[in-house]
Amino acid sequence: MADFSNQREILNFVPKIRFIEPEQVPGEVPTEHLVVPASLDEIRSSVTDIIEQYDAIETLADATQERINERAKGLSIKLDLAQDAHVLDALKRHFNDPDKTEITYDDYFQCIQEANEAARENVLTAQQDDVDAAASDPYRTSFGLLSKQPGLARPELDKTLQVIKPIDMDKFKNDQLNALFTIMVPDIIKLVTTGKVVRKIVELVIKEAF
Repeated sequence: MADFSNQREILNFVPKIRFIEPEQVPGEVPTEHLVVPASLDEIRSSVTDIIEQYDAIETLADATQERINERAKGLSIKLDLAQDAHVLDALKRHFNDPDKTEITYDDYFQCIQEANEAARENVLTAQQDDVDAAASDPYRTSFGLLSKQPGLARPELDKTLQVIKPIDMDKFKNDQLNALFTIMVPDIIKLVTTGKVVRKIVELVIKEAF
């Protein structure tokens, strides 16, 4: 009969592993790993460098904008009366032109400038109350839009991020209807005084009845 005891010992062998701490060798801490706080002059120099870099970017952006304005001069986009009706309505209201059917580059640039001006008046800044609230609660996690309910954490719903204020469509519709009625009042009065309105109503009632 074959003897498999040797193989069984090999298969069932469990090594005994023990951690042996290496011998501690005294020495000095390398100076390159020490964090040396920056001096006030170094901080000022760093901030100055950042400001100069931003100034250079702004200068480059202005030069680029001038080249774009020159190359896009005279460019216009024709709009479709059916598909772009909402855009045309906005253009007609904004530029006070009832016959407007296209967007020129000058129109586009003017709208961009107005949006920029609106954004300057609504720059997001840190309020002292918010700073004090954050300092009093070091474990606070509801910063920004994190405290909003699902579906409401959208930038366009945050007043501090709205470059262009949204239109209250219900109020806008009511105002437009009132304005339209005001324009129609003189003609309505003329129809009433001549009896045409009453005659028209009678004709409609007779038509519906028979």
